Amino acid sequence: MQSARGFVTLLMLLVLLSAGSAVLLRALNQRTASAAHAEASTRAALATAREALLGYAVRYPDTPGVALTAGPGRLPCPDTRLDRGDPLGAADSPCAQATGTETGRFPWHTLGLPELRDGTGAPLWYAVSNNFRAHLTAALNNESRGTLRLDDCAKEQDIVALVIAPGTALEGQARRGPVFDAAAYLEGDNASRGDGCFSERKDAAHNDEILTITRADLMQGVEPRVLREVDNALRRHVQAHGAMPWLSPWRSAENPSWAGTPGTVRGQLPLRLREAGNADPHLVANSAFAFDAAFVLDWSLPGPGAVTQDGEFPPQEACLRSSEAANCTSGMALSASVDLSGPVRGLAAGDWQQGRCKAQRTGILACEAVRIATAAAGETLRRTWTVVLTGWPHELEAPSASAPRMQHFRRANETLGAGESLEIRLRDELMSDGVQVRVLGSSRLVLGPGELIGLFMLEGIPLDLEVDDDDRIDPHDPALDRVPDTVPSTRRSPGELPFWLVSNRWHEQLMVAYASSWAPGAAAQPCTTSSLPCLEIVHRRSDGSPALHSAEGVIILGGTALRDGALSQQRPATVAADYFEGANAVPGRLLERQEHSATFNDRLLIVEPEAP
Repeated sequence: MQSARGFVTLLMLLVLLSAGSAVLLRALNQRTASAAHAEASTRAALATAREALLGYAVRYPDTPGVALTAGPGRLPCPDTRLDRGDPLGAADSPCAQATGTETGRFPWHTLGLPELRDGTGAPLWYAVSNNFRAHLTAALNNESRGTLRLDDCAKEQDIVALVIAPGTALEGQARRGPVFDAAAYLEGDNASRGDGCFSERKDAAHNDEILTITRADLMQGVEPRVLREVDNALRRHVQAHGAMPWLSPWRSAENPSWAGTPGTVRGQLPLRLREAGNADPHLVANSAFAFDAAFVLDWSLPGPGAVTQDGEFPPQEACLRSSEAANCTSGMALSASVDLSGPVRGLAAGDWQQGRCKAQRTGILACEAVRIATAAAGETLRRTWTVVLTGWPHELEAPSASAPRMQHFRRANETLGAGESLEIRLRDELMSDGVQVRVLGSSRLVLGPGELIGLFMLEGIPLDLEVDDDDRIDPHDPALDRVPDTVPSTRRSPGELPFWLVSNRWHEQLMVAYASSWAPGAAAQPCTTSSLPCLEIVHRRSDGSPALHSAEGVIILGGTALRDGALSQQRPATVAADYFEGANAVPGRLLERQEHSATFNDRLLIVEPEAP
C-alpha cells in the first residue's frame, strides 16, 4: 500500500510538472511569436517609410508650387514641432543641421501615408542630410554628397537620410502625447541633434533600429527620371520635325557653347540656356548665356510708344520707329553723315558685328547687333541695336542638313496683346582708330499692350532644345503622360526640357548619340547595318561576357565621379573620360553598358524615335 501511494503521488507530481511545463512553454512561445511579430512590424514600417521617401524624391519636381529650379532628389524636412494649423506628421521647413532640426518625427502626413509606428507602437523618427533638403536652392545632382554618418562619425559615408524605429521606452523616457523631444524616444548619438552623427548600438541602454538611404540608393530612381525627361524631349522634337536635333560637340562644362552644330550626331544636348535670375536683359554681350545669332531684324512702328533719349547727340526718334529711316546720323559730331538705313544684321559680312541674343526664363528674348560705319579717315561711328521681346509668340523652322532649328518673330499690322511688349534701343559711340572717343547718346522706344506694330521681323534665331520657362513642359502629349495643352502651340517649343535639368547641372554629364538616319535632312527611318549604320551597344554581363545590340539612339548619363583604383575622374572637365567609362568615353558608333561597379557607373537609355 505504501508503495502504491508513493507511485500515485509521483504520478501526480509528474502530471503537475508536465502541465506547468506546457503552460511555461506556451508563454515562451507566445512571447517569441510576439517579439517576431513586433520585429516584422518594425521592418515593414521602416521599409514603407524608405520607399515613400524615395518616391517623394523622384517625383519632387511634380509637387505643386515648387520652384522651377527644384529637381528630383530632394527629401522632406522632419516634423519638429506643432504650429497653429500644422497637423502632426507634416514636414517643418526649413530644416538644417546647424539649427538641430535635421532630426525629428517622420513626416508621414507630407508623404501621404498613415502614421507609421514600429512594432512596439512608437512613432518613427527621421533625419535628412543638409544637401538633400526639399527647400534647398543649391544645385542637387549625383555629385551631391550625403552628410549623415552612422557609427563611425569620423568617416564620410554618403548617407542622405535615416529612418529610426525607437523601440520600447527605456528607463527615463517619458512618451506622452506628440512629444518632439528626441531623448524621449532615441538614445545616445541618435538623440543628439545638429551633429549629423547616429549609432546602431544595441545594449541595455540602446534599442533604436535604423534604416539608411544612401546617395546611391536615391540615384537609383533619380537618374532614370533625368534620362526619361531627355527621352521625352527628343521624342517630341522628332514628332514635330521628323528628325533629331543636331547635337553640341563635347565642350568643357566651364565654358560650353551648347549650340547644335550641323553634322554632330554624338555629343551633348544642344541647349538655349536661360537666365535664372533677374539680370538686365539688355546686357546681352556680357551674359554668360548669350549665344551667337546671324539674325535679320527689320521694323516699322507707327504706334505712339514711350521714347526716352540721353546724351548730347542721341539717335533721332525716326531711327527708333523704322529700320529704313534715312539721315539717322545727321547733326552728330561726325565729319560726315553715315547711311545706316536698312535691315539690321547679326554676324553678317562687312561692317556688321556681334550678333548676340539671350533668352530669359521670364519670356524675354534680347538680341543685339553692332555696326561700325566709317564717317571720315580714322573716324567711325559704332552703333549698337538692342531689341527686347517680352511675351511674343514665335514660329519654328525645322532643322535642316546645314542649320539647327530656327525661331522667327513676325508681326504685321497688329496691336500688342496682354503681357506683350517691344523695346528698341540705339546707342552711338564716336570712335577714332578703333578706340572710343566718347558716347554720343542713346535712345529708347517701348511699346506695350494695345499699341500698333506696322511691321516687325526678327528672323534666324537658333533654337535647339529649349529650357522650359514655365511650370510645365509643352506641348502636352497624352501619349507621353501629359495633360492636353491649353495654350496656343505657337508659344511653345517642341522638345522643351525642364528648367531644373539645367539649374541642377544634369546637362553637364549627359551625352546623346543617334544613327545618321535620324539626322536633320535625312529621311527619318530605322537605321540599317549598311548605308545608314546603327549604333552598336556592347552589354557586358556580370560574368564579363559581352552581348552586342543595335540601337537607333542612346542617352547616357555619367554617374558619380569615380576616384577609386586606376580611375580619377575630375569635374567639371574638358574630356568625356571624366564623365563616362569604357567605350562611352571614346568617339564612335560603339557604346557600352555594364553592371555598376567601382570602375563603371554610366546609365544608358535606348532611344527609339518615331517619325510623325
